[in-house]
Amino acid sequence: MVAAYIAKYATKSTEALGALDRRLLGTDIEHLDLSEHVTRLVRACWALGGQPAFAGLRLRRWAHQLGFGGHFLTKSRRYASTFTALRRARAEHAIGARFRGEPRDAWGRPASVGAVVILAQWRFAGRGYTTPTDASLAAAMAEEARARRLVAREESRSAACG
Repeated sequence: MVAAYIAKYATKSTEALGALDRRLLGTDIEHLDLSEHVTRLVRACWALGGQPAFAGLRLRRWAHQLGFGGHFLTKSRRYASTFTALRRARAEHAIGARFRGEPRDAWGRPASVGAVVILAQWRFAGRGYTTPTDASLAAAMAEEARARRLVAREESRSAACG
């Protein structure tokens, strides 16, 4: 439970922790602009790091990361799975759960049918707007769409507040 609690904060960005973007000295703690909660966690790391029983954990060295001595995503390619393998396994599991184990293509057809055709050639189809009038009309439509999104966002905020 303690490891999960610390990992929650260790995996947050430095902005979420405030000014903890470098290793600390004992005098630094007093001058940091941190939330009360994060300040208590840093002080606890510093205090425990000064005790001989916890010397091996090097808590003072990693106080700026709340005692976590590494990167949350550090892993070995030799002994750990890759993200590609994990994505593939998740996709295969989802397909198996959804289609009773039979692989499907993007349109839900059985993959064994071989209905997917891969085109490996490209051809020039044109470029941008052909006249200044077309470009002006497209710019006006884009501006109108931006204005509508802004109005919708403001109405949504006022509805949430009111």
